[in-house]
Amino acid sequence: MAANLLLGLVAAFFGYAVPAFVLIVLFFFAAASRLWARASSKGLKFDVKCSADILYPGESCCFDVIIKNNSIIPAVWSELFMPLAKSLCVMPEDPKLPDPWESAQLSEYGASDLSVGKENFPAIMWFGEKEITLNWHAKKRGVYSTGKWMAAAGDGFGLTQLEWPVFTEDSIN
Repeated sequence: MAANLLLGLVAAFFGYAVPAFVLIVLFFFAAASRLWARASSKGLKFDVKCSADILYPGESCCFDVIIKNNSIIPAVWSELFMPLAKSLCVMPEDPKLPDPWESAQLSEYGASDLSVGKENFPAIMWFGEKEITLNWHAKKRGVYSTGKWMAAAGDGFGLTQLEWPVFTEDSIN
């Protein structure tokens, strides 16, 4: 990012006005992208509540997820990433295949690299709130912790993404 600014200034110094202009515009575009992502992600708060503490195979539960934007910066997109237990004892209603780059990281966590839970949230304007209910099913005995859930958000251009842990303490046994 800083290279764009430096090259733009060098090009302007040597009289190359058009390349200098393009490089400096790219610098400000990238800087705006990073600032937008940082500001929008700092204002987002995820609150997760589970309808059950203990499930038996065949039973279901609901995770009520409330995402609040406590900032004046709109959160154009946000996502909740939910790694699943290696045993796949509890699964969301609509599990997704992990991206290839996620599989290695999931294995390090001790999570399943066969399936993950992902939920994308629509745009949340300034000081707005969205609520979503996620239905999960117990497939077999095991322990599942939501402690490794991650939230992600970014800028409206799709150039910058920031991730942080949700830090929920709910467990399903």
